[in-house]
Amino acid sequence: MIFSGNDGAEEFLGRYPVRIRNLMGVRSALRAAPVIGYNGVASAQLMALPLMRGLLSCAAAHNRSEAALRAATRSASKQAWSLGAELEMLEGSVSGNVIGSAIGAFQATCWGASFSEMDDEPSTFYRNPTRAQAMAISGFLAGDHLSRALRVSAETDAKSLEARSGAVSDLLACPLWAIEKEPNELIDGRVRILEQLKAGSSQESFWDRWWAGMLAGDWTDWDLCRDIALIPDDTWKEGPAAVADAIREIEAKHAEQRFPVAERVEPTPDGDRLRIVPLDISNGDLLSTGLDAVETALDRALRRGGNGLMDSCYEVEILRDTITRFANNPQRVEMDLMLAAKSLHRQVETKEYADSPEVLGLIETCQTSALDIRATHPPIAEARDLRLSQSLREMTDEQKELLEVAEPVIAPIETDELREEMREDIRRLAAPTGPVPRHGTLGPAERNPGLVQVDAANRVFSRGAKMWRRLKEDEALREKLWKRGVDVAQVLGALSGVIMLALTLLG
Repeated sequence: MIFSGNDGAEEFLGRYPVRIRNLMGVRSALRAAPVIGYNGVASAQLMALPLMRGLLSCAAAHNRSEAALRAATRSASKQAWSLGAELEMLEGSVSGNVIGSAIGAFQATCWGASFSEMDDEPSTFYRNPTRAQAMAISGFLAGDHLSRALRVSAETDAKSLEARSGAVSDLLACPLWAIEKEPNELIDGRVRILEQLKAGSSQESFWDRWWAGMLAGDWTDWDLCRDIALIPDDTWKEGPAAVADAIREIEAKHAEQRFPVAERVEPTPDGDRLRIVPLDISNGDLLSTGLDAVETALDRALRRGGNGLMDSCYEVEILRDTITRFANNPQRVEMDLMLAAKSLHRQVETKEYADSPEVLGLIETCQTSALDIRATHPPIAEARDLRLSQSLREMTDEQKELLEVAEPVIAPIETDELREEMREDIRRLAAPTGPVPRHGTLGPAERNPGLVQVDAANRVFSRGAKMWRRLKEDEALREKLWKRGVDVAQVLGALSGVIMLALTLLG
């Protein structure tokens, strides 16, 4: 037995860096958290949001040290702590020892992850995060079958770490219940917690996908987790419905960024439907022209000042290297431009950089230049599209049906031209697919159904995300659609389903 009481657990955890200890804590707490749901619906209602926000923040921080994530973790932990007295007053079907272990695993994990900001806390217990996490894990040493299952699974993680030299990626790739079967009580409890987080919606939520991914050991979308964890405290305090709405907004942004298509969605002149407007793509030597445009936009943003951007910033270094060292490598240029644009966008979102015209212009120039390169260098588009092609080939019947059901629901907000294009693209996505095309075999679209599907997917998912965001942001458009008898809420729901499918396919 690796965890032979508190001292044994602490000695084991002490061999590893803090991110490994925190990840061990997250995994233990995710296994134990359903105990609170199984204890009763009232327990799930009370604790679901702070529990999941705290664990999501800790998990997202496994590969980065970021003050904002530590603050989010700490805030969620404080909220859960303040609700603890109410939880103790609720009658439930689980022993107090197991409930205490579940809460302890959560609290120790959260406080450990936010330790660098804990100097003002009086408790010496939580000033030693390793000791706290060890006590939470070894708390599962009680004799009931739930505690035994939790302890065995925690020890399985420990053995995996010992066998694989403590690699974070290896631990993340392990199922939460690799050897021990998850007890039925915990399965029932997880269902209750997820129901609370859905806020009455019957649609699959981010939380369904994240928890399922963690259970299976195949979750990889940590950028999405980070942005969701950083939803403002006031929104989390409003409850599950407000958080679900904020998550849908974040998912739409991520889907739009991951399916870059050189077009925008905007209302028709009458303002009662949406249309597609292509972005201007320059002619000539797009690679050199694009880099010249990026350099000009970068110099302008730096020269203006007061926007947070400096020569020493990460994004500036990437762009300078791209311009001076890799200008003759289109693949590297395209990847670096998209990386810089994504990082700049995140820094603007978190207020690290000002949303000044110069910074926003730099982001747009990077994105447009990257799209220009993809348009004229097919191997680059191939490199980005092969993963999506594989995912499309493995789409389930249920996923295809989701698109087919969504198409007529979305149709009333589209122009005739956009409606026909969406219908045809969804038909292509729902059709059977052949093998993934190999390097060097890519030809015209009519001879390559795999690429036809990738192109269709890029359009459907990009347009779905853009339409959702436009519909949410444009009150005048919603009013005109309502007057035409369009069920806007139903349309938003269908578009949300398309967005979630997009994010699922790219992992």
